[in-house]
Amino acid sequence: MANVLAFDTLAYARRLKEAGVDNAQAEAHAEAVRDAVTEGVATKADIAGVENEVVGVKTEVAGVKTEVAHLKTEVAGVKTEVAGVKTEVAHLKTEVAGVKSEVAHLKTEVVGVKADVADVRKDVSRLDGRLGRLEEKVETRAAKADLFKVALGVVVAQTTLTVALTVALIELIGGAP
Repeated sequence: MANVLAFDTLAYARRLKEAGVDNAQAEAHAEAVRDAVTEGVATKADIAGVENEVVGVKTEVAGVKTEVAHLKTEVAGVKTEVAGVKTEVAHLKTEVAGVKSEVAHLKTEVVGVKADVADVRKDVSRLDGRLGRLEEKVETRAAKADLFKVALGVVVAQTTLTVALTVALIELIGGAP
């Protein structure tokens, strides 16, 4: 930093001399005050540099604000997507609960169907037994019918033979008319 602060060391030293300070001390004191007062004082160039830096920082801040606004927009979009996903997950949970309920209902129905199948198997087994007995009865009746046919055939044959013999006997005995 260039020091451009105006400090009149000569006038200061004169005042000190007028107050009774010796010349060497007054001059040394004046220079020390000048150095103390002017050291670290900003010049117009220093201020202009700082102002330029402030403008740069403001520009950066504006850029950061723009980025923040963009990020806020992105975050809002992500929040919207998350809300949509949450809604979809809730919907899927509802569907899964419905499917679980249906599966439980179907399991109950399967148990009922298994019981029905067991009952049907018992009925089929019972019917198989009855069918076997009926088949035996049918076979017995068929055998009886066959026997009846044979017996009937014998009776018819005997009757025919008896009639034929009677006719022959009548012809032999009494002559044929």
